[in-house]
Amino acid sequence: MLDDLTYTLWRVAELAALVMLPLFVWSMGRRVLHALDTIEYFAVPGMMRFSFLSGAITGLLLVVVNHDPSFYEFESVFHADGPWSVSFPELFTFWLDPGRYPPYELWLRVRGFDTGDPVTVLALLAAVLAGLVVVGCARYFGFGVLRAWLESAVIWCWGVTMAVYVVCATTWTLHVLNFWALVLAFFLYRYFTLKAAH
Repeated sequence: MLDDLTYTLWRVAELAALVMLPLFVWSMGRRVLHALDTIEYFAVPGMMRFSFLSGAITGLLLVVVNHDPSFYEFESVFHADGPWSVSFPELFTFWLDPGRYPPYELWLRVRGFDTGDPVTVLALLAAVLAGLVVVGCARYFGFGVLRAWLESAVIWCWGVTMAVYVVCATTWTLHVLNFWALVLAFFLYRYFTLKAAH
C-alpha cells in the first residue's frame, strides 16, 4: 500500500516537472532576452511570434520525418511494453535527444518541392515566416540587425525545441496515465462544454 502511494506520488511529481520545466526555462529566457534587449526587439509587432511559429512548425516536421507514425497509434501509446514505456530520465536521454531529429531527413523530404506533400507545404510556410523575420529585422533595426537576427534565431530554436518537447512529453504522459488519461479527457470535455453553455 505504501509502495503504491510512493510510486503514485513520484509519478505526479514527474508529471508536474514536465509542465513546470518549459515554463521555468521560458520565463527565465524571456527575462534574459528582455534584459539584453537594447534594440527594442520585442516592440516590433509579430517579430517574436513569427520566429517562434516558424520554429514550432519546423520542430513538428522534424518529429514527423524522424519518427515512425505507428509510435503515436493508440496501441503503441498505451501498450505496457510499447516504445513510450521508458523512465522519466530516459524520456530526456532517448526521446528528447537532439540526435533523434536530424534536419537532413527533413531536407530529403522537401527537396523535391512536392506541393502535394503536407510536410513540404508546412516547411514552405515555416520558411516564409522565417524570411519575413529576416526582412523585418533588416528593415526595423538598421545597425542592430545582427543583434535582431540573433534574438530571432534564439526564439526560433526555442520554438523547435518546444514543439518536439510538447509532442514527446504529451505522448509519454498519456502512456503513464493510461486509463486515467481517458477519465481526465472526459472531465476536461465536460468542463469546457458546460463552460461554453453558460
